[in-house]
Amino acid sequence: EQSQEDGWCALLVIYELFMSHLPRLAYVGMDMKTRIRMLQYTSITVAGACICALQLLRPAVALEILEQGRGVAWSQSLRLRTPLDEVDPALAQRFRQISSHLEASSVHHGHGGIGVAESQVLRLKQEFEELLDVIRKEPGCEGFLLPLSSEVLVTAAQNGPVIVLVAYNAACHAIVLCPESGGAEQLALPQVTTKWLAESTGTLRAGNERTRDALSKNE
Repeated sequence: EQSQEDGWCALLVIYELFMSHLPRLAYVGMDMKTRIRMLQYTSITVAGACICALQLLRPAVALEILEQGRGVAWSQSLRLRTPLDEVDPALAQRFRQISSHLEASSVHHGHGGIGVAESQVLRLKQEFEELLDVIRKEPGCEGFLLPLSSEVLVTAAQNGPVIVLVAYNAACHAIVLCPESGGAEQLALPQVTTKWLAESTGTLRAGNERTRDALSKNE
């Protein structure tokens, strides 16, 4: 049993290393379609990393993995426009300049071949990451544009429990955010399959669409 747990621990370390490099697989500067397509290929790995954390009874870690994997494409785009109220003015100005260039390159990327434009995008991306490191060394900016921690995520349950379903071929689980405990708990769902979840999602989506259509007709 101990050797099995050690194996899960070693696997989680590998998964966490993968997650730390996930933004680089869909770096800012690629057009959004390309980023999303690349991240679709990694969704199974993200789910596997989450299940690995749950096997080790670490629901808070699993929650952070899900949030990081789910939001990386959109957070990269949104972080180019993030508020900079707490950042040193000179660093904030440099951040805006690099962000503006990267955002423009993401619009035009893909219309030309790999060459000078591509090298410029990679250079801007490197400057962007280096600037983030500098900003995070400033007092009060240590978590600047980093993924949300589990402590922050559980605040979503301040008005009642929040349930996150984790679908994976090998097993399905629920992560329950509890306002009473202020933390995350996990619940195995051995009777739930990914097929059932997919079918239920389709049924729910169709029901929502019918409800919206009915409401719009009554307006």
